[in-house]
Amino acid sequence: MSSSKPSLEIKNHDLLALRSYITAQDHTHAYAATTSGFAQNSDYILLDFSHSNLDQRHIEIRFERNEQLLDNIQQKIHQTTGTSPANQQLVIYQGNECLGELCYDNLSMLRSGMRIHCLDDNPFSISRGGALENTALVQKFRLTDEEYDARPNTLRAFARIQQAKNPQFTLGQIQTYNKQSVSHCVIGERCQVEPGKRRGTVKWTGTFDDGDRTYFAGVNLDEPIGQNDGTYKGKQYFDATGPGYGCFVRGQNVLCGPEFVERNIMDSDEEEEEL
Repeated sequence: MSSSKPSLEIKNHDLLALRSYITAQDHTHAYAATTSGFAQNSDYILLDFSHSNLDQRHIEIRFERNEQLLDNIQQKIHQTTGTSPANQQLVIYQGNECLGELCYDNLSMLRSGMRIHCLDDNPFSISRGGALENTALVQKFRLTDEEYDARPNTLRAFARIQQAKNPQFTLGQIQTYNKQSVSHCVIGERCQVEPGKRRGTVKWTGTFDDGDRTYFAGVNLDEPIGQNDGTYKGKQYFDATGPGYGCFVRGQNVLCGPEFVERNIMDSDEEEEEL
């Protein structure tokens, strides 16, 4: 649930920044060979692609030097960006320097390390306006509680059927995380959180503002062994003592009561379990 842990995922723009730093001066010399060992007189070249409607870049795409080179470049761009050859205006770049429009007459000037930039002139292109990359443009599927209740093949419908057969039936083995699941978590009450028997104080209960109806309890831990500071996805839900003191947990993982006092750091967990 942490929003404060750094991501280990390597983003494409990070690789591009590293590559730009390493090859910053490549345009000032002959660029004798590429990083993959292809000499300039090789039968193959490595080209980068960029696109007028997209942030993405495609790095070191290999092509064979032959009479179909331009057709192969256009086809690869079509496959990777969705822009058909009829709507492609291709421009050659060496570093940040524009060398002109790519055509059959100047294919011989292509060198490994160059970038082909595609200008999509289709006003109805599927990539126009960020449609292929901006997830905020995707309409989310949402249901109100009333609409969900009206559906037949859901967990709630299953529970209603089972309770009609047996009024004592519960969803204990099919856990739901509704408001009732955190009803025992009283704001300001001492608690113990699993896993790890971490102790702290209940500071918040509720749902996040991301459309998920799952209920959580926000706990300010006695020690910085949590995952956040009371913040989730950039919003502060409660004030924790500091970074690492906050955590959001499901109600089933929280035990509340005055017996969960703050531990003395000199106490032994093993001795406590033997009492």
